[in-house]
Formats: sequence, structure tokens, C-alpha cells
Amino acid sequence: MSGRILMTDDVDLKELAVDRTSASVKSGSGGMKLVSRYLIPVGIIAGFVAVVGWSLKDYFISTISVEVIKVSTESTGATVSGKALFRASGWVEPRPTPIRVAALAEGVVEQLLVVEDQEIKANQPVVTLIKEDAQLELESAQAAVKVAAAETRSATAVLAAARTDFEQPVKLRAELATADSQLAAIETRLSNLPFEIITARANSTFATEDFQSKKDAGDVIPAIELKEADAKATTAKTKLQELENQTPLLENEREALRQRVSALETKLELNNDAKRVLAEAEANQAATMARETQANVKLAEGELKLKRMTVVAPSDGRVLKLMVSPGSHLSGGPGHQGVHDGGVAITMYDPAKLQVRADVRFQDVPRVFLNQEVLLESDVLLEPVKGRVMYLNPEADIQKNILEVKVEVLNPPGILKPQMLMNITFLSSNEAGSENTGSITRIFVPDELVIREQDGTFIWVADVSTNTAVRQRIVTSSQTSGEEIEVTDGLNISSRIIVSPPSDLTDGTRVSIK
Repeated sequence: MSGRILMTDDVDLKELAVDRTSASVKSGSGGMKLVSRYLIPVGIIAGFVAVVGWSLKDYFISTISVEVIKVSTESTGATVSGKALFRASGWVEPRPTPIRVAALAEGVVEQLLVVEDQEIKANQPVVTLIKEDAQLELESAQAAVKVAAAETRSATAVLAAARTDFEQPVKLRAELATADSQLAAIETRLSNLPFEIITARANSTFATEDFQSKKDAGDVIPAIELKEADAKATTAKTKLQELENQTPLLENEREALRQRVSALETKLELNNDAKRVLAEAEANQAATMARETQANVKLAEGELKLKRMTVVAPSDGRVLKLMVSPGSHLSGGPGHQGVHDGGVAITMYDPAKLQVRADVRFQDVPRVFLNQEVLLESDVLLEPVKGRVMYLNPEADIQKNILEVKVEVLNPPGILKPQMLMNITFLSSNEAGSENTGSITRIFVPDELVIREQDGTFIWVADVSTNTAVRQRIVTSSQTSGEEIEVTDGLNISSRIIVSPPSDLTDGTRVSIK
């Protein structure tokens, strides 16, 4: 090449210049040809290969061959006013609560007159207590009533006498009359005393003169006659002095009698003693009447206690449970270790008033509303029974993660008993208000395929859309059909249950259905 250059005499420098515009055009057209010729076809081929590979992946990934079965279904026809929302389990119980038939008096059970589940009527005897003590208490109360009645009669008689003495104070009047008569006698005596003194003075003068004349006569008058005249003169003089001395004494006695008469008149006017006696008699009668009332109350209590030795049913119903046995002591206080009330003899319920305590999961609670219609099913029922939601329990069960819902059983059949297990289907409301004949589908699976663990209940299901095994959580009820158990949640009628799942089967494992 260098030889060629040296041999050329004329060199054109333009030929050595680089035309960049044409070079860029040439290079751009070459890149487009590369994309169109190689990259696009390669991308198409790669995508096709990926699609084919994805569609054929099941042939290259290992799978476990399993056998599946369909779930068993059972349809129950019923007239409902809405469609089924969800199902729950529950237990029958008396509405609103059991009736506790208590002994109203303390005693020891002598005899039970009923048995459990027996139909009883209102006021029918159910239990008798030993009544000897009550009989003796009644007889004592009867005797106390008689004593109290006698005391009341006596107090009434005393009161009548006291009232008579108060209204007619005869004794005071007699005392006043006596004092008046004594005063009158003194007045009379004092009025007659001056005349008696005059008479006595005259007699004394005559006797003295007679004695003096006889004494002056000397021996003519016998001595005995003289002495007699002297005695008469002395007596007359003494009588005169006595009468003269009586005047101040009689005047003092007259003044005393006047004061006594005045006092008796005041006493008669006030009559305080009679008032006090009357008040005491009235108080005594009131006290005796109160004691008689107390005695009558004790008598009524004794009669009532004797009557209560027979425990009777408060209303019509059925015996739910016998709480005592012959020889048991009924006290009305707490029972043994709080098992039952100490005074309760039996519990009973009204078969026409039943309710169901439904356990509703938290996720279903928003679909529950008051007066919601439900269907109640049980193995003992030939057909479902209608119910109505009464209220939701204000407190949830945190251990079972449920909320209790109280459902009223409408027209409960006689076969229903408390604590029977029920399946409850909650229905949606029908705004039109018309009733429809719907079909409630119940799902059953073999009980041997159900896996029960502490954290829940599971069953192996084959997902036919992804050909994978799913460890499905389910909710079961106690309803059985042969060797199968009802599943209330977790499965549907299209579910496929894996039979005899391998021990190494895990959730999400690819399976091939035989």
C-alpha cells in the first residue's frame, strides 16, 4: 500500500476526508435491519416457548395422585320469607329462664310427688316436707291467741268500769255528801249551843240555890238529901262549863269541814284520779289488743307455714330437674357448693315458651338483626320449625369467639326439650313480605376424614381449578347422617374431598385427581 502511495505523483486530499453524514445513515439502517431480522423473531420464539412450557409444566413438575369424592347433600324444603344467610348451632332452653319452684318455709323433704319431664298443673303439689314441727307451732299459736283474747276482754271490762267512774264519780259525790252532812250537823250544833248554855246556866243557878237553901235549913233536911242537892248543883255547873267550852271547838271543826267540803268539790270537778285510771285502762286495753293482734299474726304464720310444708307448682308446665331428694334440707339459702339454691325443690319450664341459644361467629354477627326469621332443624323434628331473633347477648364468649343470640321458637312442638342441639339457619328479610318455598341444602362429609385439632377442625380438599391440595378449615355440627357429619361452614356443594390423604401431603401441594 505504501508502495502505491509513493508511486502516485498527484495526491487528492478530499479522497482522504470522511463523510460522516453518509456513515451515520448507513449505520442507522444497519441497526434497524438487526432488530427486524434477529431480535423480533427471537422474542416471538421465546414467548412461544414460554407459553408452551407453562402449559406443559404439569408434565415436568411432580404431582401426588389422590382420590376425591363429592360431598353429600341433603335438601330440606320449607316455607320461608328470605334466602339463607348462614347457619349456626344452638341449644334449646326455657324462655326466658327455667322456673325455680322454691320451698317458702324451712324444712326437710318427706316425699317427692313428681318425676322429671312430668307435666304438672298450677298449684299441683310437687314436694311435701315433714310437718310435725309446724303443727306444734300452730297449736302453740292457737293457745296464745286464746290467752291474748282473754286478756283483751279483761282489759275491756276494766276500761268500762274506769269510764263509768269517770263519767259518774259516785264515790267522790258520796264523800262530798258526807262532809256536807257533817258540816250541817256542826252548823246546827253551833246554832243550838247558845240555847243549851242558857238552859244549863238556869239549871246550874237553880241547883246551886236549891243546895244553898237546904244547907241553910240545917238539920231539918236529911244529910243524904243535902248531898244529892250538892251533887246536882255541881253537875249543873259542870254542864254549863262544858257547853261554854264547846263553842270554840265546834267553830274549829266547822272550819275544817268547810275546807274539806271545798276540797271535795274541787276534786269532784277535776276528777283527776278517775281520768288517770281511765287513761291507764285505755292504754292497757290497747296493749292487750296489740298482743292479741300479734298472737293472731303468729297464728296466721303458723297456718301459712303448715300450708307451705307442701310445695306446689306456681304455673302449668313440665318438670325440668329435681333438685332435692327425700331427707334433703330446704333452707332457702345457698345450696351445696353453689350447685343450686338451698330452697329450690325442682325446676320447671313451659313447653310452649322455648328459645334457642345460638352460637354465632363474629363474622356472621353483622347479618343478625332483631325479629329476623330463622329456621330451626334437629334430628328429632320431622320438619323445620320457624323462629324469631329476640336479642343478642350483650357479652361475647372470648374463648369460643362467638356471640350468643337468643332465638324464640315459634309454636314449639312437644318433642323439643331443653338442651337439645339445634341447627339454625338465619334468613334474609323479604321486603315484599311474600313467602317463598325455598330449599335449604345441608352438606355432609365422612366423619373419618375430618381432622380435629386444638386450633380448629380441618379437612383435605382438592382445588380442581389449580390442581392443588387445600387444608380447609370447616365448622361442623352434631347433626349426623349415618357415618357422615354435617358441615355448616367451609365447604360448598362443588367441593371435592380427598380420600386417604398421604402423610406427606401439605397445603398447596400439586395433586392429580384419579
